[in-house]
Amino acid sequence: MHELKHMLPTQFLRMRELMMVRFRAVFATVNMTDAQWRTLRAVHEAGTIDFAVLSERALVAKPSLSRVLSSLEARGFVARSGVASDLRQVKVSLTEEGNAFVISMWPLIDAVYESLEHDLGPVRLAEVSEAVAHCITLLEDADTAHTTTR
Repeated sequence: MHELKHMLPTQFLRMRELMMVRFRAVFATVNMTDAQWRTLRAVHEAGTIDFAVLSERALVAKPSLSRVLSSLEARGFVARSGVASDLRQVKVSLTEEGNAFVISMWPLIDAVYESLEHDLGPVRLAEVSEAVAHCITLLEDADTAHTTTR
């Protein structure tokens, strides 16, 4: 097997960790984990979102998401509500405090992206982002094709 195939997942993990050091430094200043931030961002983008969909979008496993949401609820950032037609279904939305918090974080997050752009160069950062997004799409499509043909 080609050696790169063995190393690519490790390379992605290493690059992720090198980038996340910068973001985690920001999150630490507001007592937040990256899973909590991904959850807030996904809810902010969606407005109101189903628990299962939120788990997928925020990349947080459902059991962990329950704990993340409990923590965010305790801080007054999110609210959960049931769906009358299906009591098993849960919807999540931001509170006013949660929305204000996300908006207040933008300058800090933007500063991290600016530091990444400075260190990697704007062209390389854009190329990496585009290549990764393209690969994700191709792999998701391939996974869907494999799932539907089984």
